[in-house]
Amino acid sequence: MLAPLVAVGLLSRGQNDQAGGRTYLLTERGFDRYHDLERWVTYQLIEPLWAQMLAEHDLEGASASWVDPAAGRRSRLWQGVSALLERRPRTAA
Repeated sequence: MLAPLVAVGLLSRGQNDQAGGRTYLLTERGFDRYHDLERWVTYQLIEPLWAQMLAEHDLEGASASWVDPAAGRRSRLWQGVSALLERRPRTAA
């Protein structure tokens, strides 16, 4: 069932586990594709729901400035984590 993902270089076969089943590991390419999928889900599904929730919250007269995504992205913590986790273009060696 996972053989096509191995064939296209997204997974590699690992060692057998204690139950006798084979483990699979994401390759670097597989990790990149997984991260792309995760990012797509976040931006296409989660963020619109979050925005709708915040809009409804504002209509009720409540204030939740601490959850504003734009404000969060300006923080030093966000910038530090982004610098560590974001993919950087590869340079030719």
